[in-house]
Amino acid sequence: MYGRTPLHYADDTVRKLLLSKGADASIKDMDGNTAIGETSRSNDDEKQKNRNIDIIHLRKELCPKKVPEFLWEEGKYALRHPLVRQITKEVVDLMDAVAKEIERLDPRFASRHEFVGSSNEGTRIDKPDEFDFCFVLTKISELCEVSQSPELPTGFVRLKRKPNKIGDESDFDSFFGKDEILNTEKLNWQFTAILKNALVYIENQQSLDCNLELPIKYNYEDLTKVLNIKLMKTVNSTIVKISIDIVPCIHVDGWWPDEAISNVSDDIKESGCNLIFDRPQKQYQWVPYSECCARISFAKAESDIIKQSCDNARQAYMIGKKMNSELSWICGYTLKNCLLYCIEALTPTAEKASQLGLSLEELESKFHQMDRYLWLKCLMKCHLVFVSQDFCPCYFLPKFSSPVASEDLKGFSTARACKISYAFYSCTSTDVSESPCQLPAPVPLWERLDRDQLIRSLCDFAYK
Repeated sequence: MYGRTPLHYADDTVRKLLLSKGADASIKDMDGNTAIGETSRSNDDEKQKNRNIDIIHLRKELCPKKVPEFLWEEGKYALRHPLVRQITKEVVDLMDAVAKEIERLDPRFASRHEFVGSSNEGTRIDKPDEFDFCFVLTKISELCEVSQSPELPTGFVRLKRKPNKIGDESDFDSFFGKDEILNTEKLNWQFTAILKNALVYIENQQSLDCNLELPIKYNYEDLTKVLNIKLMKTVNSTIVKISIDIVPCIHVDGWWPDEAISNVSDDIKESGCNLIFDRPQKQYQWVPYSECCARISFAKAESDIIKQSCDNARQAYMIGKKMNSELSWICGYTLKNCLLYCIEALTPTAEKASQLGLSLEELESKFHQMDRYLWLKCLMKCHLVFVSQDFCPCYFLPKFSSPVASEDLKGFSTARACKISYAFYSCTSTDVSESPCQLPAPVPLWERLDRDQLIRSLCDFAYK
């Protein structure tokens, strides 16, 4: 059921009962984990319980409003780092130089980089030491159109060559295979080789006017198509290790997925959707390894919305990430999805004002009076809703789900996950009751999600 057996979802008591009745504990779930592996996690589980107790003790010692305030006042956040602007500028300058050198080495790979992720949004916790960039291959993008197929899982598409050619395109013929489908595997490997050559040239020439220290280390992740660059920078006699993730992608002008939400601005639709060279075979075993496809990515759109949101929303998001930094339980992308839902739910509109029996001016006044504490409370309430159903729908593409738990805790039962999420939520409020988990049902979970109802409930929760 949804890639797991009932044994995977069971807590310790039910698990023992199922095993006594002959349940097969050797069956692996879609992530390759056996249910019996839960037993080997007992020591880690005990540590998790102790950490949860520490958080709850903190809540008891301080009134709920002081818990997030304490984390905000005492926590380390990248935006408070004295050299955050300098480091960010130098990293962006490096990416400018890399893009120019890539085009010089092979004009077919002309690209523009898009700064995405927490460092761009201003929501990075701890140090300003991780950066994410999408490299949009502009010339190749002009040759492609999207070809959707029922054979591919939700969130994945094929890229096909446009029938009407623009001038002489013979230099690009090698990138397209049977039926003029873009060979994303081949394209990605060639981009990676050229990117490495560009970085070596920059290192040898020392042509970049910045204090980033080379050499550069490479860590190419096979399935996710991310090239990771490790740099070192000396700040006040202290070495700061900087990590940069580079992802090549395609952007098809004017294309927006049919299954994506439509109530977004034209600017978001125009610039916010890229196609990443990814492989679905790990999670969807029925897809042949010979299939060349791309994954729909809304990283640019997500960053734009969060970056334009109010300060209190971003601060609540950072506090939420700080709460999770010690436990490492919440999947970071799940928390980001929750923030996007909350931003939509709490942003004043005439329709919401009418539903609440307020004028638009009154609703806007209430919105501006909301502090980071209330934003955090809504954020954790939304997270508890998703954890209770073991399903987190992508904000822009609800049929595409993201994992609720982090990689470290794959295989935890839904009931146990709810208890941990409830511990987070209880840190933000005194008037909460524990929410029961919802065991998987035969109907697809995205069909069970009433998106409009979720938005309304978050809106009512914040304003009433």
